[in-house]
Amino acid sequence: GEINDIVDHYLYDSRLLQSENILSRKDRGGNGKVRLENIKFYDNDGNEIDHVICGKPCTISVIVRNFSWGKEDQIDQFTIAINDEYGNRALVMSNTFVGKDITIDFNSEHTIVNFTLDRFPINAGDYGMAFYMSDRFGNVIDWIDNITMIHVLAGDFYNSGSIIRHGLGNFLTDFVVNNA
Repeated sequence: GEINDIVDHYLYDSRLLQSENILSRKDRGGNGKVRLENIKFYDNDGNEIDHVICGKPCTISVIVRNFSWGKEDQIDQFTIAINDEYGNRALVMSNTFVGKDITIDFNSEHTIVNFTLDRFPINAGDYGMAFYMSDRFGNVIDWIDNITMIHVLAGDFYNSGSIIRHGLGNFLTDFVVNNA
């Protein structure tokens, strides 16, 4: 009911406030040559948004700050993960999964890496996010969990006119069903 909605909204807002200054957080691993500074979400028109809609396009922009990245350094893994309310991974996206090299501009203070989804595949709810980056030698550059919350609104993922209600699973995918 209404009280649960108010409590959920308060908890969501308080978690966002806790994760506002990602760069200064101490609960992270890695050598610190490059550090995650911020994550932003954009809709299909390039507008920054504070939530995503299940089934709609979105871009997750990962902004990292260069502290001591050199010309010879190379990224191996550049990964973001979305975790459910119990901390279980609901979705992991990494440059290594799609065979895409990511470069950090050693002459620039910031580098932005975009993860673009044609249809956001996570069902309605509030989810945490994690970030991991390693170099070509397997050294952890930066790793941090619970970096921000992503608020997902219900949407018509299958363009069928119906919305999958919360609690019927977190991850949605295309499929075909018919009589055999």
